[in-house]
Amino acid sequence: YCGGNVIYRTTDYGSNWTSIGGPGTGLIVGVAGLSMWGGNLWYVRSGSPVIYFGYGTGVWFTSYTAPAGTFRHVTTDRVPNFPFLGYAVRSNGGIAFTWVFVEGVNNTGGEIPDSYSLSQNYPNPFNPVTKIRFDIPSNVKRETSNVKLTIFDILGRDVATLVNEKLTPGGYSVNWDASAYPSGVYFYRLQTESFTQTMKMVLIK
Repeated sequence: YCGGNVIYRTTDYGSNWTSIGGPGTGLIVGVAGLSMWGGNLWYVRSGSPVIYFGYGTGVWFTSYTAPAGTFRHVTTDRVPNFPFLGYAVRSNGGIAFTWVFVEGVNNTGGEIPDSYSLSQNYPNPFNPVTKIRFDIPSNVKRETSNVKLTIFDILGRDVATLVNEKLTPGGYSVNWDASAYPSGVYFYRLQTESFTQTMKMVLIK
């Protein structure tokens, strides 16, 4: 939801709203989101040639700057058997287009692990997509574990949440597309009820 020049977010179906800001100046004329895939958000401002991107946490990045014209609208779509599509319409009639990489957790199959583990991402350094693998062991107290996999920047800011759900025992992998992020050192942290581990990775563009 955009109110003038600020974006607001709700996590309780509209009962309460929290400002998550948004860089740039001018009226926000278009907001598009994929909340079911981690809260990905894009927006454009009136008279601005910039598309901004964020994960709904209040940390924003410049996703794209148009070579000519200013943006009037931004939207996303879904084509069967393909990733999400993103479009933004410009004042000069041009349309910016991109594939929106969907980050999802995948069970790699095989034997049930004996212990928790978090592997080094591959490739590393990477540009712009990398794969992170982790293991969830069997749990005698419950069939599932609460699992959270989070990305942090060098300043310790939470910039992306790749996994935040209950998972059954097994090996998993998840991809992170860092197209919207600047080069630098990032950290990824795996957290469960009884395990926490953090690893470092390097994005080079």
